[in-house]
Amino acid sequence: MRRHGFTLVELLIAMGILAGILTLVAIYFGDQRDLTQRTQGRSEVQDRVRMVMQMVTQDLQMVGSRGFLDSSGNLITTVSSGCSGVSCITSTNTGVQDGFTVQYVTTLRVDSSGNPDPTKACRTVSYGFSGNTLQRSDVLCGSAASLVDLAPNILALDIQYQCSNNTTADTASCPAGSYPRSARVTVIGQSAATVANIPASSYTTASGGTVNCPPGRICLALTQEVLMPNLKN
Repeated sequence: MRRHGFTLVELLIAMGILAGILTLVAIYFGDQRDLTQRTQGRSEVQDRVRMVMQMVTQDLQMVGSRGFLDSSGNLITTVSSGCSGVSCITSTNTGVQDGFTVQYVTTLRVDSSGNPDPTKACRTVSYGFSGNTLQRSDVLCGSAASLVDLAPNILALDIQYQCSNNTTADTASCPAGSYPRSARVTVIGQSAATVANIPASSYTTASGGTVNCPPGRICLALTQEVLMPNLKN
């Protein structure tokens, strides 16, 4: 009686089909891994850049503010900001990694009972860079700055000031007789980890500078205009 079995050719064909299937499976899981890395990288850099923009926007909008509300909601004008008008902001222009210092009065600082504390209300807030790490200082007016890390992998914090005489300036020093009415702010960040198959890219900042995002990094750029209403007087 003749025994039935696979011939060598049939075995080779079956092995070829199996190898093809395994290759497709490997490609699929590789693509899924890359997609997951891209999604995680994009989410991480979006959160970080938006947080930086929110903090910078808040501090620029507050510059020169002298309003302090007590626990009953009454406006107290005797709390000094230690500055007036354009003297409440100074800035440095260092390419696309700018820094600035502002002073303002805030009601957000509270005492041990949770009530707004006038002794902590006047704040001096500064921004600066250490490499690509953005740093921030928030101290009592008159105290020395104490920069702490705010966000790593920030390629740019570029600010162009819009002066009240319709000119622009790369620092907060507008021409005589004018003041910074608003600021165009660009924040650019890159992902902390490298991601496969991401080409290099470039971005233009508020002042017209160019920032290069290296290959393998997911980058995000945000630009918006921030009004500074308290500098007029």
